[in-house]
Amino acid sequence: IDLYKKLGVSELKPNPYSFGVAIDAWAKADDKISSANHAEGLLMRMEELFLPVATNNRRDMLSNVPYNIVIDAWSRRSGCAERAEKILRRLIDKHEETNNPYLKPGLC
Repeated sequence: IDLYKKLGVSELKPNPYSFGVAIDAWAKADDKISSANHAEGLLMRMEELFLPVATNNRRDMLSNVPYNIVIDAWSRRSGCAERAEKILRRLIDKHEETNNPYLKPGLC
């Protein structure tokens, strides 16, 4: 994001897909809680940037995929099932708030 803002090159503009790749990398980095926490932090930042955007461009719309990645990351950490459920509830809430069909839980 900083590089995009500094250079203003449209090809460097982050999108939900690029965030998803980073989220996936952190979610799978290791079995530490800090990695899952970082993946969740990126998910929250992605929501801040892209949830309010009204667009018909599929590439700029949020989907349930990064939420599922973070849910999976928390589910694989011992004692963190409640964090996984919290993200699922967040996904359901965001789907209901936005009516974005790609945020519907259970669809990929």
